[in-house]
Amino acid sequence: SNDGYLLQHFHRRGIPVLGIEPAANVAAAAEAKGIPTRVRFFGRAAAEDLVAEGLAADLLLGNNVLAHVPDLDDFVGGMKIALAPTGVITMEFPHLLRLIEGTQFDTIYHEHYSYLSSGTVREVFAAHRLSLFDVEELPTHGGSLRIYAQHDDGARSVSHRVADLLAREEAAGLRRLSTYLAFGEAVEATRRELLDFVGRLKAEGRSIVGYGAAAKGNTLLNYCGIGTETIDYVVDRNPSKQNKLLPGSHIPVRPPETILETRPDYVLILPWNIKEEIVGKMGAVREWGGRFFVAVPHVEILERSSARTASRGCGWSSSSGSKTTAASSPAASAARSSSATGSRCTSSSATSPSTAGGARCAGCTTRRRRTRRTSWCAAPSGRSGTWRSTCAPTRRPGCAGWARP
Repeated sequence: SNDGYLLQHFHRRGIPVLGIEPAANVAAAAEAKGIPTRVRFFGRAAAEDLVAEGLAADLLLGNNVLAHVPDLDDFVGGMKIALAPTGVITMEFPHLLRLIEGTQFDTIYHEHYSYLSSGTVREVFAAHRLSLFDVEELPTHGGSLRIYAQHDDGARSVSHRVADLLAREEAAGLRRLSTYLAFGEAVEATRRELLDFVGRLKAEGRSIVGYGAAAKGNTLLNYCGIGTETIDYVVDRNPSKQNKLLPGSHIPVRPPETILETRPDYVLILPWNIKEEIVGKMGAVREWGGRFFVAVPHVEILERSSARTASRGCGWSSSSGSKTTAASSPAASAARSSSATGSRCTSSSATSPSTAGGARCAGCTTRRRRTRRTSWCAAPSGRSGTWRSTCAPTRRPGCAGWARP
């Protein structure tokens, strides 16, 4: 139940509440808000003690708890015991499907014991005679699920959303090993792309800092082997994190105002799931020509027009054309000023590029898994001669650059 933040809203309405929190200091914070809290881990033993006291739950909820539980069977078994005959369970957790589709490997960290799909949760609950009757898809943490469950003999009808989501998970291959092997390859591709991008920035003498000392940021930085040689510092609004070092990378953590003082060229937003909020708060960065970018699932520079501008590899933002893509390579910046004579990169939802009158880079043409998007590099119609290799960040190993069709 953490510090009672969620339960306090029920408490204010006069609804009896009880929190279960294993951390004594956190439970104390909840008690200070008037939220009665038991300091212990939840499971069958805890549930049996509560029921013996006459404390069965009409609503049993846990947001971002299920993935942290080391013994999932004991935890769900406890919910079965503690739930009143007509009660409802609601659990919220990051969705495995979205983790894979978005190559969200940086959300994997040591405090998570499980990465759950609705299908897996349905089977675990069924083993304890609990059934799912509804599910909601949420944007939180890059994509989460909120499931609703009841006793097997519960009277609530089952929403079509349960079967619909199960079918989507099955179609996405969540029960096939090949899906997870492909995910591993996509993670490695993201690592190579980020290292290539920041390496080129540093070679040009650009300064890079990070925003957000979040858990996902530490996973990304340590997996990619990025430290103070690349990122000068990371800022965070939480005073308890400031003037400390990030684990592993030893990058110093500073208050956000440091960015305004040092005026870096690039700001890597580590908690990409709240990138719009961060760009909105730190808009002053653009006053000196600074730029924001994220690394997951691909390097993406967030242009002024929209923090959601899509970018894969080597495009640039164009205000004159009908299609806008964001630059994600330093070389693309130079290409913006010479688009009349150079070649450019763009993205399309087509499955293959049109090569009439143009050229494409055979090395960086890649199909995105599951989204069926293809990126390619196309030269202006009718051009010939030496082509600019602006697609380097997304070339496969051994790519020789531009190739004629």
